[in-house]
Parts: sequence; structure tokens; C-alpha cells
Amino acid sequence: MNRYFKTSDAKNFAFYKVPKALFEEKYKSVSTDAKMLYGLLLDRMYLSVKNVWILESIRSLADFVKCYESAFLYMLAKKTNLVRQTENKKLRLSVERGGKRISEIDKLIEKVFEQNAAGILSNERFSKLLQNYECEQKRLQTEIEEWKAALDDVGQKVTNLRLLLHTLREITEIKELTPTLVNTLIERIEVHNNDKSSGHCYVKVDVYFTAVGMIDIPTEQEILAMMEEMQKNPQQFRFIA
Repeated sequence: MNRYFKTSDAKNFAFYKVPKALFEEKYKSVSTDAKMLYGLLLDRMYLSVKNVWILESIRSLADFVKCYESAFLYMLAKKTNLVRQTENKKLRLSVERGGKRISEIDKLIEKVFEQNAAGILSNERFSKLLQNYECEQKRLQTEIEEWKAALDDVGQKVTNLRLLLHTLREITEIKELTPTLVNTLIERIEVHNNDKSSGHCYVKVDVYFTAVGMIDIPTEQEILAMMEEMQKNPQQFRFIA
């Protein structure tokens, strides 16, 4: 019996990867078929990364950033500054209010203990109030952790943007994709269903770049228009990192 494998035999031992996380308790209700389908979709996405259009997307963005970085940042500022500032303010306010309410509840709990001990508050009323206060406090503590995590996520996006810009500035010529390049530049790839309405098989693919999402490279006329806007309002849409 031959105990050695040849290169040509590799395809016979190829396999689909299914994330271990899908077999955790919280995904117990997900069917085995659904988990296998997810593995197939992951494999399809991985194969699509190798296609030429991914390289072209990266090359186009790299060329745009190197030639018109100020315009690129201006586009991001118009798209995200107001939303990000509003979101950050809302999250910070929620954390502050939640913390104050938790402190208030501590005092209320202390008060009902005193009233119960003094006979002012019946045991039944005391138990009900205490349970309500503790439930509210526990809920707020969970929500505050989620709000803080969301604030950290915003900060991580800024870090990712800096890494993206650094990588794009350093790119000279891309001949092939590497795992490092893909992990640094691309957040996700969405492959849509085949479109045969035109008589040809067409697959729409959306590339979401790290920290910036989908980017439509502007035309020369659009870039010139942006340059004019930037000169008129240099601070209005300055990117806040």
C-alpha cells in the first residue's frame, strides 16, 4: 500500500471549514444543515477573495488614497463625522445616566432596609421593592457594559482606519493577495445571487474595507467638486480621528 501522498492528491483531501462557535450551546437550535451551509458560504467567500476583482478594488482604492488622500478623508468626514459624534455623545450620556441611577438605587435599597427595620415598611412590600430595585440595577449594569463596549468599538475603528491608511500609502504594486493584506484591508465580502436578467450570468460582489465600509471611487469631476468644497469649508468636514 502506498503510504505517500502526491500533490495531485491534495484535492481529494480538501475540506470545508465550519466554525467551532456554531457548536456552542447558544447555537444549539441551529440545524446541522444550516451549519454546513454556513461552512459552504465561508468557503465561497474565501475563493472569491482570490478573484481579480478584489485586487482591482484594492488597487483602485490605493491609487485614490495616494493621489487624493485629502479628498478620501473628506468623503469619510461627510459620511461619518456627524453620525459618530452623535453616537458617541449618546453613548457617553447613557453611561453617565446609568451610573447615576445605580447610585440612586443603592441609596433607595438602603432606605427600604431602614424603613423595614423600623416597621414603617411591611415585609411583603419590602421584598417587592427590593426585588424591583435589584432587577433594575442588574439590568443597568449590563447595559452600561454594552455601552462602554460600543465606545471602545468606535475607538477601535479609528485605529483600524489609521492602519488602513498606512497600508494603502505603502502599497506600490499588488501582484497577489496575501492573508495579511486581506485581513488588514478588508472587513467582509458580500456575494449576491446570480443576476441573469441581462442574458448573462452576473454576480454582484460588495467589498467592505476595514473601518470605512464600501467606497465608491469618485470620478475626476467629483474629485474637483470636492476640492472646491474643501477650500470653501476647510473645517466643516474635517475628519475627526
